[in-house]
Amino acid sequence: MVPFRKVRMDLMSSKEVAQYLKKNDVVILPLGCFEMHGPRVPLNCDSFNDWAGSLLLGERWRCLVIPPVTYTFPGASGPWPGTVDISPGITVAYMKEIVKALLKNGFRQVILCGSHGPLGFLLEEVVRDLQELVDRPIL
Repeated sequence: MVPFRKVRMDLMSSKEVAQYLKKNDVVILPLGCFEMHGPRVPLNCDSFNDWAGSLLLGERWRCLVIPPVTYTFPGASGPWPGTVDISPGITVAYMKEIVKALLKNGFRQVILCGSHGPLGFLLEEVVRDLQELVDRPIL
């Protein structure tokens, strides 16, 4: 048995997602970054942590979890080897497009889950801008 099979949208077919949308309309979008965390910590640890947390929440809340966005604005770690340094503007634009696509395809609530420090102010912009487009909460 695959762990978290019932909530992992990446392991589902379109037919399975359509069935899910008949009874629930919530999806969690984990957001991480790919950056230096010192000499021994993996570059992708933020994405791993946020995806793991999202899977646990998805299981508890009985909702789907989309695979994580790994490449977002890393903040001050940009010049370190291995870091993928995406600008804040591109990060916000990309997150908005993903949320809009999910809303367009039947989800009514998209929960953005990210623990990386710089994501806080970026997520506020995404939520504020998209809230004007829809009549429902985007968390």
